[in-house]
Amino acid sequence: MGGAGEFALLRQYLAPYRNLLLLGMAFMLLESLFALLPPWLAGRFTAALLTPEQGSTLGLREVIAIWFAVLLVLALLRFLNSYLFTRAGARVMIDLSRRVYDHLQYLPLAFHQNRQSGELLALLGSDVATISHFIAGPIASLLPLGVTLLGAAVLLVYADAWVGGTALLFVPGFFLLVKLLGRQVRPLARRVADERADMLADAGETLRLLPIVKAFTQELARSARYHGRSGALLDLLSRQLRIQAMLGPLVQFAAAALMLALLWLASERVAEGALSAPAMVSLLMYGFLLVRPISSFANLYGEFQQARGAFARVVEIMAQQPEPRDAGECEVGRVGGEIELRHVAFGYPDREPLFRDLNLHVMAGESIAVTGRNGAGKSTLAHLLLRFVEPQAGEVLLDGVPIEQLHLAALRRQIGYVPQQVLIASATVRENIAFGMPDAPDEAVRQAARAAQANDFIRQLPDGYDTRVGDDGVKLSGGQRQRLALARALLLDPPILILDEATATFDPGGEQAMIDACHSIFDARTVIIITHRPAILALADRCFVLADGELKPAMDDCGAA
Repeated sequence: MGGAGEFALLRQYLAPYRNLLLLGMAFMLLESLFALLPPWLAGRFTAALLTPEQGSTLGLREVIAIWFAVLLVLALLRFLNSYLFTRAGARVMIDLSRRVYDHLQYLPLAFHQNRQSGELLALLGSDVATISHFIAGPIASLLPLGVTLLGAAVLLVYADAWVGGTALLFVPGFFLLVKLLGRQVRPLARRVADERADMLADAGETLRLLPIVKAFTQELARSARYHGRSGALLDLLSRQLRIQAMLGPLVQFAAAALMLALLWLASERVAEGALSAPAMVSLLMYGFLLVRPISSFANLYGEFQQARGAFARVVEIMAQQPEPRDAGECEVGRVGGEIELRHVAFGYPDREPLFRDLNLHVMAGESIAVTGRNGAGKSTLAHLLLRFVEPQAGEVLLDGVPIEQLHLAALRRQIGYVPQQVLIASATVRENIAFGMPDAPDEAVRQAARAAQANDFIRQLPDGYDTRVGDDGVKLSGGQRQRLALARALLLDPPILILDEATATFDPGGEQAMIDACHSIFDARTVIIITHRPAILALADRCFVLADGELKPAMDDCGAA
């Protein structure tokens, strides 16, 4: 993404803080103007010290008093503009992180399946923080440095046109030097950000897979992998810091050389009688004032390129197309539950198509079971109904209405989904069951747990429904996690229920208890059971085998299938 997109993003997120930033800039402008006074006061002080008999209007005491007042005002202005810009930077950081976070949630699952979570966490962390620092630091410094540079240049020439004009001839060389060295920083900054994201992703994966890392004694291998990542990051950081470390001293050396040249030229002018000693003091201080922003621009340029790298990553993510949440025209109440797939074609990228002409009609209140080999596309049926993925051809209808015409949230509220890979939040049992309805009454939560055959084991937990289950439900067994997932779906009382291998981790006794409970659960609902377990097929009115992209009716007796 080009620089235009990055700066468009910056303008967009700075817009709400325009007044705060303008106020800070006003204080910075005042600070820069006041910063031009000390060199003039130094000349007045020198004049009052060397020639007090001439009766200058400003004596030593008056000059020192004014100088003290200027320093006091400068300190106050620096505090105000520093506070305002730092506050604006913090608010932009929070606002930008919220927007990126929300945007990530609404991106399709296919996007997240192609990204590592650590990469996205780095985006929310280090990249957003880099942008915030850029706003509170380099951007905040641009105005005062520019005003100081311009003011010092004008006053330098005003003090002595020959010396000042000669000194200004060297200024473009400084910026050319900064440009030549600094242009190497930006690609390195982007690579540093990418490598840091990969390193965090690797660490996150290791922690997530820690049980099998230990079981297969892969600690040393994973450490070597992480050390390799961190070593690559260190190499990139070293190259980046080497350039930045070189940039500052080179510019400072050139600035010091300029000051020596200025001192020599000024001394020649004093010897010729064309420049007084007080004017020479002011001239030299204006020279120092001129050199300071030039030296600062060298550091700012490096930070600017780092911020551009972070901007590029944020812009890239924000440019991804989110799910069409508000595209549908229909906001519906409770649906009847009739489902139809007409001539649906779908395939994942870089893979053979799963479906070329898939058809299915499920009546409202009917229960069907779908079996088939792994990879046949059974879970993809659920994803099509939930619009996790979109068909490349054909249509999916709910109560005769194409689902793309429904508001996405309205569609998903109709479906209770128990996925094959049970996902449990690091929270309490109650919070997990009430995940889709946080304000649900306690009795409703318990009723859903009883329907899912979960109440008995929950009561035996140390704190019952207030027991924290650990990261991804690590403190629970597989069967217990599946029961919680079923209770979570049932709490919503959905007209459509999708069970994707919902009893895969149950023992025979637990599975039979679930089957017995499901007779009442399935009542007046449309149910799609995706399973390999023969016992649960008895719950279905019809059974299908998914093979070669087609749903083929199984034998009439689902229990015998």
